[in-house]
Amino acid sequence: MILTNCAQTSTRNIAIDSKNIQLPPMATSDKGLIVTCQSLAAKVGIKVLKAGGNAADAFIATTLAEYVTAPGYTSLSGPLYVLYYDKKSGKTAYLNAGLNTVAEVSGQWDDQKKIPGTSYVIGGAARGLEALHQKFGSHSQSFKDLVAPSVQLAKDGFVLDRSFAGAIRRRLPILKNSADWLSIYTKKGEALSAGDILLQPEMAETLEKFGAKGADYLFKGKYAQNLVKFIHSQGGKLTLQDLANYQIHWSEALETQYRGLTIQTSSYRSYGGLELLLELKTIENFDFSQQPHYSTDLKTFDKVGRTFIFSKREIFHYMTFQNREDDPQRQRAIVEGSLPKKVWSEVTTNATPPTSTIKDNGSHSCSPVIIDKDGNIAAGVHTINALQWGDFGFMLGGVALNTAHAVALDAPPGTRAIDGLNPVLIFKNGKAWIAASFFSSGLHPAAFQTLLNLIDYGMSPQQAIGSPRFGPPTSYKPVQMALDKRFPADWIATYAKQGLVLSQPDGFVDTGMAMVIQINPATDVRSGSPTDLLAFAAAIGE
Repeated sequence: MILTNCAQTSTRNIAIDSKNIQLPPMATSDKGLIVTCQSLAAKVGIKVLKAGGNAADAFIATTLAEYVTAPGYTSLSGPLYVLYYDKKSGKTAYLNAGLNTVAEVSGQWDDQKKIPGTSYVIGGAARGLEALHQKFGSHSQSFKDLVAPSVQLAKDGFVLDRSFAGAIRRRLPILKNSADWLSIYTKKGEALSAGDILLQPEMAETLEKFGAKGADYLFKGKYAQNLVKFIHSQGGKLTLQDLANYQIHWSEALETQYRGLTIQTSSYRSYGGLELLLELKTIENFDFSQQPHYSTDLKTFDKVGRTFIFSKREIFHYMTFQNREDDPQRQRAIVEGSLPKKVWSEVTTNATPPTSTIKDNGSHSCSPVIIDKDGNIAAGVHTINALQWGDFGFMLGGVALNTAHAVALDAPPGTRAIDGLNPVLIFKNGKAWIAASFFSSGLHPAAFQTLLNLIDYGMSPQQAIGSPRFGPPTSYKPVQMALDKRFPADWIATYAKQGLVLSQPDGFVDTGMAMVIQINPATDVRSGSPTDLLAFAAAIGE
């Protein structure tokens, strides 16, 4: 069977063999639409939309519900990043509520000493959610009202599915020394099982006070005082001043043109958006109009794969704190200057793949993408920036404390760390057309390939996400990358001769995760799909 989809950026048709597409869920709506990691959280957000809330309101409520219902891959103690399009003004803003290192030099993580308390980095999610409500919330519902559904979820509990129960079981041998973690996720020494009710009364209390008192409760109030005491008990050097000094940062989005479309993405303190736009501006030199899909044609794959690898090599420079570029206008000058032609020359002359000791720091996250009936859009990422429930299972007030030291390792004391996030908005003829966000350690190849599928191959969100993908480099000496099993196996031997090691490992292959909403410019009907790699991800329309 062949699935044929008419491209929305050209008149050609692209034929895709259905056996090579594993379709995720899809939802359509002529009103609000939410695509995210947890169906319970999506339902919370939809209720907010139905009650008159906008995309900012729904994003806040959905994210908070995900802190309650997610199996440890995100936390209120972590960072938050949001790309927000305000339909009335026609402007997009980027919110960075990322990670701050503590000011004390001796409070930084040291791989030799491995002092548990120094693994914690200040995440700004609570400040970010509050700021999003203040700047873009509809105010049809108070901030306390938006927090209330999550308070109720934590208090009343919900039934664990097999995925959540499996995560508890896998992490138990590692987190067994955390009495606080054990008190929540085990019963009589055994991990909670699928079908059990997970009750989180301490988290409910923390969220309730957050809703009533705002982020100051977590950054200046009693919770902040208890957090400092706990981190000190674990050898860390966090201070109340560190928490009080934390500030979110608003900036304009990084923007460029690609095949007549306007692409907007993350800017301040982020290299992820810069990398994505460099990849697109480089591959813009390639004409896809007569080419088969890159997962079926070696020559096309060669151009796509090399564009990704060589573009990433150029971005290594900006991945260090010292060489960061925070200003979106100077970032734009980088991707619209001579660099794409330089990279394309390397791609087309079959230059030797680059080597490097730098690598991305992937982590567990989630990326809600939300549009409301009026066309306001929120696309963002929230995360714990560590393994599920952190390295040590630290809990305070029912909230898992991040151990995001690896992500912030390059940042000097008392500064905002660099991140690789890259939520995206795409405009066609001045109208919002695509909203997407990406996560997991494969977020960069997922973003690049998903956008190629949407734009150059004219796929629907469902097809674009479900098509074969390659993953991120796992090593650079030599370059090694994983393909999912749907790519031709004989390509591995072909590339081995060129110094590029491809593999097709058994089991789960992290080729990145995407959340996508597409708006039909003629009818304004919205369609959306979540990642194909999470069984519990959801797309729900109003």
